[in-house]
Amino acid sequence: MCRLRSISETAKFFKEMDPDTQLTEKTIRQMVAEGTIPTFKTGNKFLINIDALLDMFGTPIRGK
Repeated sequence: MCRLRSISETAKFFKEMDPDTQLTEKTIRQMVAEGTIPTFKTGNKFLINIDALLDMFGTPIRGK
């Protein structure tokens, strides 16, 4: 099962994994608007598959 998160939850997830991350909520919103990352739209909300995003960046989660 994939882990779907809102844009703000995705930004928070990355910030918790790496406090020095440059992947901010604003950056994620821009990537969604450009279609750079795959999303699911439900109503007004975009949902992001965190696992697919991690695979896209080729970044393993620290401590796992």
